[in-house]
Amino acid sequence: MIIAAGQGTRIRSAHGDIPKTLLKVNGKRIIDYLLENCTRSGIEDIVIVTGHKADLIQGYMNGKENNLNIEFMYNPDWEFPNGLSVLAARSHIPNGEDFL
Repeated sequence: MIIAAGQGTRIRSAHGDIPKTLLKVNGKRIIDYLLENCTRSGIEDIVIVTGHKADLIQGYMNGKENNLNIEFMYNPDWEFPNGLSVLAARSHIPNGEDFL
């Protein structure tokens, strides 16, 4: 699960209004680093929880090719603490899998 729902207010001066996961670090977007780490770890099924500027994140991801099963979950309560984004995606965790 990748939580990409918030505004990133603590680093807003560095990115304006772009979602944190779309910021570039060393020429690559943060979300690309996260997905590469998932691939290296053998994780193929990913839920990305979006909220603020969800359309930008989904648009970016829709333009990328990868071998991952990515599902988007929109959290309408994205302006509240990250725990709510985690709970919003709980229904996307398969039965029998740990949700810690």
